[in-house]
Amino acid sequence: VLDLADLELQAGQAQQAQAHLREIEDAVDGGRQGPLGLRAQALLGVALVQLGQPADAEPLLRRVLEARRRMYGDGNVWTGEARLYLGLCLLRVGKAAEGQALIREGRPQFTRAAGEDHFAVRLADDALQTMRH
Repeated sequence: VLDLADLELQAGQAQQAQAHLREIEDAVDGGRQGPLGLRAQALLGVALVQLGQPADAEPLLRRVLEARRRMYGDGNVWTGEARLYLGLCLLRVGKAAEGQALIREGRPQFTRAAGEDHFAVRLADDALQTMRH
C-alpha cells in the first residue's frame, strides 16, 4: 500500500493516497516509529501539502525528520528525503528561509541514492523555481 500511495502522489492523486495512508497508519511493521511507519507518515505529509493543508503537514514532517535523524544520522538518504519534504512544506506555509535551507541540505543527500528525477527532488525543485518567479 505504501508503494501504491507513492505512485498516487506522483500521479497527482493526493486524495486517494491520503485515504490509503490513513488506512495503514498504525498497521505497518514497527509502528509509526519504524522505517515503514516513518515512510507512511512522510508520504501522508506530502499528500497534505498537495491537498493544500501544509500547516497540518508541518508537525508531522518535523517528527519524521527528527525520527529519521535519530535512526539513520544526518547524512543518510532517508534523512535527506525528509528534509526535502519538510522544506517543501515550509515553503508553502511561508517559512521560506528555513524551507530553502532544508531543501539545499537534503537534496544532495537524497539524489546520491535516488537520482535527480525522483518525485521528491522534482517537487522540491519545482517549489524553489516557483519562489524565484
